[in-house]
Amino acid sequence: MRPDSRFSEVHLDPYPRCDAVEAWAWVWDYADFRFLSAHRDTWPAGWTHTAPGAGHSTAILITGGGAVCQVGDRTVSARPGDVVWSSENTPYTLRVRSPEFEAVRVHFTARVAGARCLLALLGFPPALRDLGARDEFRELVRLQHHAPGGWRQRATALIASLVLRVVHERPDALAPTPTVRDARALRWVCSALRLAEQSGPRVGVNDLARAMACSASHLRRVFRACLGVSPHQWLLDRRLTVAAELLVETEEPVESVARKVGYEGLSHFHRNFKHRFGCTPAEYRARARPGSVAGKQPG
Repeated sequence: MRPDSRFSEVHLDPYPRCDAVEAWAWVWDYADFRFLSAHRDTWPAGWTHTAPGAGHSTAILITGGGAVCQVGDRTVSARPGDVVWSSENTPYTLRVRSPEFEAVRVHFTARVAGARCLLALLGFPPALRDLGARDEFRELVRLQHHAPGGWRQRATALIASLVLRVVHERPDALAPTPTVRDARALRWVCSALRLAEQSGPRVGVNDLARAMACSASHLRRVFRACLGVSPHQWLLDRRLTVAAELLVETEEPVESVARKVGYEGLSHFHRNFKHRFGCTPAEYRARARPGSVAGKQPG
């Protein structure tokens, strides 16, 4: 069968290059995305919406009207077609300045090895124009509304595609902040985090230090410099995150979940879990799975 030569005749434009962004190409080996929610909003003229910094990122597509957006310490005017970006723990405010304002808000996480916010690391701008993302935002709302099988996986893939589109097509709009030295240290830490992910929830700081061929004190120093937390705190948070996922995705009793993530005593697990999520394991399961038998188990 003779191959179709028509495609080979098509000119493929190169993607724009940006050395500051190219230096971070390695992060995609450690990138984790998760879709959380999508909402369609309609607000009257003069309305002000303020969101404090949270543990997730936000992308807002303006679909009608206009608003003044304050993202962190930067202020921009947004019009239909613009996408406003707010990274984790960055507060934002929308002040509606025209009637019939409409927008789609999408909450998600985009992290490097589950630890650093990818948008903050790459220096995403507070707003981008003419991204051509209406279909993707509409599909995210549609997926959440109808919830077909595999919808979260598809929604997560759409979020990853949107972030990558900005990186590939608008790299000059990004402003990565860490220095080259910081980048090398973070890359080393990411290797340690990936190793921890592969080692099971019971891995400890000394185990991780031995695997990385360094001292525990060096591991602590680099962790704090790159992530702002100790390796012990990071490993504890990871164990509790795994526990939260097991509570939602399985029918296992709370005591069994606690043992799986390395807790010998249930009271210690309860105390740490409540400090991390603001509720007991049983309450967390009940909220995530309302009406389920699992949600009614004693904790």
